[in-house]
Amino acid sequence: MKIIHVIPNLKRGGAERLCLDVCIELRKKGHDVQIIIFKNEIEYDELIQDLNVNIIPSTYQPSIFKPDIIDVNLLQDFIKKANPDVIHSHLYEADSITFQLELSSTTQLISHIHSNRKELIKFDKTRSIKEKIVSKFERNIYKKHLTQLSVKQIAISKDCLSFALNDLGQPSSNVILLKNCIDFNKFKSEPKHIDYSTQPINLISLGRFDENKSQSFLIKVAKKLRSLNINFNITFIGGGTELGNVKSVTQEYKLDNQVKFLGMVSNPEVYLKKAHIFIHAAKKEAFGLALIEAMAAGLPVISTDGFGNRDIIQENKNGFMILNRNVDEFCGKIRFLSENPKSYNEISKYSIEFASNFDVSNYVDNLINVYNNPTN
Repeated sequence: MKIIHVIPNLKRGGAERLCLDVCIELRKKGHDVQIIIFKNEIEYDELIQDLNVNIIPSTYQPSIFKPDIIDVNLLQDFIKKANPDVIHSHLYEADSITFQLELSSTTQLISHIHSNRKELIKFDKTRSIKEKIVSKFERNIYKKHLTQLSVKQIAISKDCLSFALNDLGQPSSNVILLKNCIDFNKFKSEPKHIDYSTQPINLISLGRFDENKSQSFLIKVAKKLRSLNINFNITFIGGGTELGNVKSVTQEYKLDNQVKFLGMVSNPEVYLKKAHIFIHAAKKEAFGLALIEAMAAGLPVISTDGFGNRDIIQENKNGFMILNRNVDEFCGKIRFLSENPKSYNEISKYSIEFASNFDVSNYVDNLINVYNNPTN
């Protein structure tokens, strides 16, 4: 099968990582796979070695009062020559551009819903009147394309599925729930043990530094842990616009000796396997790939409620979810795990078992079934 995945870029992020993992596995299973990106922004050099990545600048900007800006000629020529069986687009920009192409009647379009796309949300009280008008305009165009092009959509969580059905008004027959996947064997570890009496608790957080991921909340957690005389370390992996602010707060609280910032790394599995507990504080999470990766490494997960990650956390089985973003409650779960080694080990064992259900090989088998049966 000839398959083309389209995504705006390959900067580090959940959608980009999933796209690459899936393409690698599709290739292993004998399919002809290519990736198209619009900008030469690649931060996964270690994963693209054996993949065909094509950089094709493309643009689509709809306008209410002026002519739309459309520049897809190079992409159109590429697609015409490739004549793929499937075009699988990721993220709103890739969808919008892909929808402008003239395609063969035998080419199936797949749109991957990685989040409740802010451009298309039906009700958002935080927006101005102008923003609401633009949003409605773009949503109507997007919905029209979904119908006219018979696009099949894949939702990564129940929350994203609800978004497709309610905000986009899609019939349930057009949307498939296919939860995200990881390279399980890459992250798999033996069940972990903890002995708080002889070593500090090694906490780890992995994710982009921005307002939504809210690492500043975790610094407040660190401050509280210190006041409770709990011996701990926190390792942060990731970069982003809020990294400087989070570092400043860390210094303000005099936590430099207990909090480390490693920036972007190409081998997060190495650090996950050395840690004891994975901590996460996103305000909104479409799914939470990093949580599954942490579980595969045997880590109990303590997370705030991001809606999409409700599909992942099973209370007291693979971790804990803090519904009200309460620092004391968050610290209480860390203390519980550190002081109850038997419970910790049981959760570690189950976390690995749970994460095994999200292995990329099984995921791709299900995805190929979607490709082969677009009308089901």
